[in-house]
Amino acid sequence: MNSEAPIFLNNVLPVNVEFCRSTRIDVDTMNSDEFVYSDTIDSFLNTLAGHQEGDSRQGAYTWTGPYGSGKSTLALSLLSILEGPRVKRKKAAEKYNSETADRIWTAFGAHKKSWEALTIIGDRVSFFETLRAAAYEHGMISKKKIASPKALVSAISKYAASLDEHAGLLLFVDEMGKLLEFSISNQEDVYIYQLLAEAATRSNGKLVFVGILHQTFQEYASNAIKKVKSEWAKVQGRFVDISLNLTGSEQIELLSKAINSKLAPDTFCNVNTEVVRYLTELNRCPSDDFVNMLNACWPLNPIVALCLGPISRRSYGQNQRSLFSFLSSGEPLGFASYLSLTIYKENTTPTYKLNNLWDYLKLNWGNLISSSQDAHPFAIVSDLLGQLESLRTKDNKISAEFDDIIKIVQLLQMTRQHTGLLPNVKSVSLALELTEQETFDLLQTLVAKSILSYRSYNGTYVLHEGSDFDLEQALEQQLDNADEIDLAALSQQFLPSAVIGKRHYLQSGALRWATLVLCNSDSFKAEVDKFTPDNSSFCKLLLSLDDFGDGIAQDGYADHVAQIFAGRVSVSDVAYDTLKEFNALKKIRETRSELARDRIARRQVNERLDARRIELEAIFSESLETTKWVNVKTGKSAPKSQLSKIVADCADVTFSACIEISNELINRNKVSGTANRALRQLLYDFLENEGKENLGYKKFPAERAIFDTVFVQHGLYAKRYKSWKFIAPAASKSEFGKKLDKLFSVTLEFLQSDRDRIVPFTEIYEQIWSKPPYGVKAGLYPLFMYIFIRSYSSNIAYYRDEVFSTQLKEVDIDNFMKTPKYCGLRFLDMDRRTKDILTDLAAIPARFEDADIESIEALDVARKLIAIYDAIPNWAKRSSKVSDNAKKIRGVFSRASDPAQFTLVDLPNLFGSIKINDAEERKDLCEKIYQGLGELRTLQTKFLESLHAHLMNELGVFPVNKATVETLYQRAETVQKLAGDAAMDSFIINLKALSETPENIDKVATLLVLKPSTAWIDNDVDRIMVEATTKAREFISLETMSHIKGRQNYRKAMSIVSFDNQLDQGKVTDFAVSDEAFSEGEILAKDLLQSKFGARLQNKEQLIAMFMKLVEEGETDG
Repeated sequence: MNSEAPIFLNNVLPVNVEFCRSTRIDVDTMNSDEFVYSDTIDSFLNTLAGHQEGDSRQGAYTWTGPYGSGKSTLALSLLSILEGPRVKRKKAAEKYNSETADRIWTAFGAHKKSWEALTIIGDRVSFFETLRAAAYEHGMISKKKIASPKALVSAISKYAASLDEHAGLLLFVDEMGKLLEFSISNQEDVYIYQLLAEAATRSNGKLVFVGILHQTFQEYASNAIKKVKSEWAKVQGRFVDISLNLTGSEQIELLSKAINSKLAPDTFCNVNTEVVRYLTELNRCPSDDFVNMLNACWPLNPIVALCLGPISRRSYGQNQRSLFSFLSSGEPLGFASYLSLTIYKENTTPTYKLNNLWDYLKLNWGNLISSSQDAHPFAIVSDLLGQLESLRTKDNKISAEFDDIIKIVQLLQMTRQHTGLLPNVKSVSLALELTEQETFDLLQTLVAKSILSYRSYNGTYVLHEGSDFDLEQALEQQLDNADEIDLAALSQQFLPSAVIGKRHYLQSGALRWATLVLCNSDSFKAEVDKFTPDNSSFCKLLLSLDDFGDGIAQDGYADHVAQIFAGRVSVSDVAYDTLKEFNALKKIRETRSELARDRIARRQVNERLDARRIELEAIFSESLETTKWVNVKTGKSAPKSQLSKIVADCADVTFSACIEISNELINRNKVSGTANRALRQLLYDFLENEGKENLGYKKFPAERAIFDTVFVQHGLYAKRYKSWKFIAPAASKSEFGKKLDKLFSVTLEFLQSDRDRIVPFTEIYEQIWSKPPYGVKAGLYPLFMYIFIRSYSSNIAYYRDEVFSTQLKEVDIDNFMKTPKYCGLRFLDMDRRTKDILTDLAAIPARFEDADIESIEALDVARKLIAIYDAIPNWAKRSSKVSDNAKKIRGVFSRASDPAQFTLVDLPNLFGSIKINDAEERKDLCEKIYQGLGELRTLQTKFLESLHAHLMNELGVFPVNKATVETLYQRAETVQKLAGDAAMDSFIINLKALSETPENIDKVATLLVLKPSTAWIDNDVDRIMVEATTKAREFISLETMSHIKGRQNYRKAMSIVSFDNQLDQGKVTDFAVSDEAFSEGEILAKDLLQSKFGARLQNKEQLIAMFMKLVEEGETDG
């Protein structure tokens, strides 16, 4: 097994980056090795010199050519022979044709003196401001703030005229197309270009202005309205345009020098030889060395090398891609990507073919292509590829090669005028590197499947279009008949609907944003008036298409208007035309019925729509970046910065007391079901596990994350005096705790100001928590409310459905989460007058708990008293078997709903009005309450104790001690399941574990009446005693008969069956005695028989009659 690491092509074939990198005329210096002087360049320079010679010197030029054609490098080369010391200029000219160099020097008058150069690299900014800054840095102007284009051009002209007689100023503006695009989109006056051109023409050769473009002036304005196009045509007329288009041979030469491969295998060289032979037949072979140049382009298929130049010249706008960016950029599916992903294998390495180039163009240039003249061809290919995919599901013989052929045929068709290569068998076979027979078979298969069509008159193949829809014609018709567009409504969809305050979000964890609305002067004031902020959408950005009317800094504006900012935006003519086209395309898609049947046309319309949408989004995004914003309430300008920062600053001011929580699960208004469950479980866990470290969490469920970020991180749950406790925010000493306690203090004041009523949670949320300066999100409400109630339990009472609740339970947590409108709080406080009564009342629960008084706050006292009553068994709360005092106590406690009313009014007046200042009266009152509560608390316990004693007596267990109880367990074991009755079986099972604990006796009692103790009434209690007697006697009866089942008999037993003829009824009497009692009975019987009484017994019948009489007397006496 070969363990060597694979070698990729980029390891053995590094592309010459010097050829691939773009030239910057403002910072680069000329390297003669990088400059390839060609016939085209020589012709170009002679054309330039010709226009610059003589008395009719032009002075203003545009150099036009596609990316990668060498315009910037040529400019740098021209500068090298015109600027600098004479020796250096002569050295640079060695690359030139000597006659051409001499002609250039003569035309510019630069044989003896060096020219000065002012070089600018264009960008999408104002040309006037860019030129002014460059002139200031060069020393041409002394004041940076020249106000007008006319003054600036005049200053530059004067500077050029002041130079030496044989010198001049050469103004080079590279990437001038970007400046033109900015001028169009921002409606900047193009007058400055005209002024410069005219000044250069009139300068008598002292000022030469050269703008370097990728397309003509008018092509940059191709999407503008007719008026703008006309103005630009006039400007274009002031310039002499010289095109720089390298020939196919020259482009191949540049490619070969950039790739400069020495690794081409023989098979590849053979293909190149065949390509050259074919081109020779077509009279298209440019040079004898052409085959070697193609060999140096390996692994670039020769057909790709031939097509790259023509493709780079296709008008896809300011795409900044060229032959060389294709070679060196890391774009997906590009040549550099191919080199880095393809393993080098000598003689078998696959080449980069024309179908690969198609994939590259589609992926990286798709949006630009969709709005170009090539949109339709690309749409056809996409549709046919889809058809092939459908065929492939039915016929597995449709290989990927068929996809490749479709792409190759279309690219050959698109470039045929420049390459001379028709989409025929020969060209396609060379592009695929297959034999002509193999290629022919593949092509014919596609013809048979109506994917391709064959044209016999020239032997070519074309894609079967299947569409006769003319989009351009349809668009023109729609635009001609279109109504005036609603500019604001149509533009709104290309603006972001909201701008997020990112910094505020990152710092606070609260997502807040500003809505962005497009309006005009007529609707501005209405947009201000209808603004209703909340704690998420808290800000509004009004982008006006004209002005603000009288809507800024008006008297009477509400405070929240300070959260509205206004800015102006102007829609340029280009943007307006693009909007109109976008609207027209939508109408075409909606109204033209033929699109429903024409996939290709439908795709073409959609792709054009997408392209226009992207353009419009870019236009409006750029407009937003330059918009100046003003505060609508104050009229003050916002600091110039990114829009997101303006929103974040506004959020920081508006929500200055925001409580930071970095947990996206709950710090939001709309919380997911998962987050809700996690928060609910966390609060459940507080009820169950408070006191445990980490609240008992061992793992990391979602609720643990909330617990950590809120409680642990900010000290709200910590170890105090060897135990873990909830810590109120005020005591946590954290910044988070301080902010939370500030919110709680304001909430407490709100409750205190309205102390006479129960305030619903929702009112607190809506009026305080969600509002500035807090802006608490709804997902935090239940959590913060729980913390608030816990923190201020001495001052606030919690109500569920207007009923006071002494302590939080799971049902309360559920209500917090689901129905907060039914939950409420009420403020409670205490004055001197009530302190004594509350102190005495607080002593009652302290006596029950045998503990010290913890608090004499009304709420705490009420809570503890009610907690005692709540713990009383239900039977005691409704039994009549209690004293009148207990009944009075029970009545007032059952009606308690308000802690203040309960402790300060209801209890003191329970037995009539008392003097609160009289200690004896208070003591007597509290003693009655204590006695009454005590009676109710112990009623059920005492009954269960009496039930236990009764059972023991009925079962003959006396005295009750460990030994007799153990005997009872053994007895139960003996008779278990003898009865064949489920109820009796259950009774016996419970006897086997019977003890004196109330819980254990409760089980037996529940079994006797088949009702849980929580549902008992007095009648059930009476029945329990009767049933206990019945079950005990049944148990004894079973014991008597236990020998029938072959059970071990732990007792002596006897049954007597008797019949009374007079009463006509019979009777069965069972007797059973313990071994101990039987032994004692033996002694008594012996004594009796030996006595005088025994001597009187004459027969057995007498003895039985006496025994029966004794039994009857015994039953009567119990």
